[in-house]
Amino acid sequence: MAGKFNSHQKDTVNRRNYLKTSSLAGAAWACGLRPDASYGFDGPKGGDLEAGLELLNLWDKKPEPVIKLYSAIYQSLASSPDASFAAVAGDETVQALCKEQGITHFGGPMLGCLAPDGAKVWLRTTRPAKVEVRAKINDDEKTFGPVHSTLESDLTAIVTVTGLKPGTVTPYRVLVDGKEVAIPAHAAITIPGGDPSEKACITFGTCQHRWGIAHKENTGEILKRGPMAMLMYGDIAVQDRNNNLGMHRAD
Repeated sequence: MAGKFNSHQKDTVNRRNYLKTSSLAGAAWACGLRPDASYGFDGPKGGDLEAGLELLNLWDKKPEPVIKLYSAIYQSLASSPDASFAAVAGDETVQALCKEQGITHFGGPMLGCLAPDGAKVWLRTTRPAKVEVRAKINDDEKTFGPVHSTLESDLTAIVTVTGLKPGTVTPYRVLVDGKEVAIPAHAAITIPGGDPSEKACITFGTCQHRWGIAHKENTGEILKRGPMAMLMYGDIAVQDRNNNLGMHRAD
């Protein structure tokens, strides 16, 4: 019985390998990508600062100030297995670099929790701050919030936007402590129409890993299809860190 089991195991397709190859191959062919440009691509897998910097510059070379800031944040989060963004908020080097470069947030804004009348806007600030969202509704700009990012929330703030109508596209702005943050000119909250027969395009995939998220060619082809949302599962943005929460946050 043991011999049969081992023989069977040799012929069994590993779940992760199967999902990776089938999903990447399908996405590549569906989006018209060359197999050599996306299929089976492997990026840096190390977990140290050097690998992180290689990943940061994988698709385009970042300016030296950005590299300095990333390095300082990494070192702060590497200070303890339990390190949170509270350590980053209290790091004098990080905060000095943010002030010098005029940086008010580390991540976002990102939309989520889409509802028939609105959505939620997520943002991670560089330190505890007041976050507001202003959306243009019926030619009038309405303010939502403020919501305060805190040390306890890992410097994140989630602002709920409501009062939107189905089938509308609503431009919005995000302010941190009264200062507007830079977002794409086309940024808007799109609410699906109320017709149940209306078709919606949703993209999905798995195992992008850290290097796939910034793959501009791949992402560009996906965006050409105008998806309403993208669903991802599997290995997406972090390494196996053996419960080192500081390194999970660094990833």
